[in-house]
This record gives sequence, C-alpha cells and structure tokens, in this order.
Amino acid sequence: MMSKLIIFGLAGLMFFSCKKRSTYLRFSEKQLDFVNYSEGQIIKFIDTASTLQILKQNQYRRYFHEQIGILGRTGIFTEEYEVAYRAENNGGLGLQISVSALGRSLYVEIESYWNFYAIVLDSLQSTIPSLSVNGKIYRNVYPIKMYKHAQYIDNSDTATLFSNREYGIIQLVFPNGKKIVRAD
Repeated sequence: MMSKLIIFGLAGLMFFSCKKRSTYLRFSEKQLDFVNYSEGQIIKFIDTASTLQILKQNQYRRYFHEQIGILGRTGIFTEEYEVAYRAENNGGLGLQISVSALGRSLYVEIESYWNFYAIVLDSLQSTIPSLSVNGKIYRNVYPIKMYKHAQYIDNSDTATLFSNREYGIIQLVFPNGKKIVRAD
C-alpha cells in the first residue's frame, strides 16, 4: 500500500513539475471577418435624417488571454479582440464588438441593439454576395439579427445589421425602415 502511494506521489510530482507547452487558439478565417477595426480608427455613419455621426474609438484590445483551470495556469492562450466607439460631442450612437477564439463567438452592440448574447460564428451560414448602399458595392456581407436591449424572448423589436470583412459595420436597418449607414 505504501509503495503504491509513493509511486502515485512521484507520478503526480512529475506530472505537475513538467513544463507545459503553450498552445495558442487563434482566430479562424470566419472570425477574422469581424476583426475589422485598427487601433485609433475613426468611423462615420449617416442616419436617415442625414445627420453625420463621427465615432471615436475609446477602447481597442487585441491580445492573447491565458485560460486558467482548477489546477491553475493551463498554458492555453486564446486570441481576443475588443473595440468600442462613442459618438463625438455626446451623440447617442455607440458601437462595441468582441470576438473570442475560444467560443468562436461574436458580440455586437450598436444603438441599443445587440445580437443575442453571442453569435457562434461557425453557425453563420451564408453571406450576401454583394450589397449596394448609397451607390457603393460591398462584397460578402453578413446579415445579423439584432435585438433591442438584448431581449430575445418575445421581442419583436429587431433590427438587421450588415457587416463585411473589409469595412466592418456597413448599415443597421431598424424595424421602421430607418437606417444608420456607414459614410466613407
């Protein structure tokens, strides 16, 4: 009995003392379709009333985050991306985007509309091959259903967000037909 304890003790000691190799979970190609904005970037949108909203970036992070398990550090690093914008001069428009390689998820919030918790990006089936907005053609566009105040259950107040890899958010179409459109 004592020899079994010594063997298990030595095996455990060797297991926990071995140097772990680091593993990096990087963004997939589909996730990279939503990692659109660079640090310090300013973006502009025009609403249906032709009001120009200039959004300044107030947060930008793209980094690797180490996963922590019940036994401590795991050596597994997950790529993360977070960006946030707020309108100049206290305008009401704001935008937040988060992408995580671990859950293969996307979180978007714009103008009090959110995607429901997080979209699993692998579940986005198809894109719109091309979309014309104000005379400009955008290719490979993703339509994303958004919910007012993130309320999914019994919420008929939904909007549709259109995004692509090259430009990011292209437009948000509200249920009443009003729009917020990217101004390049």
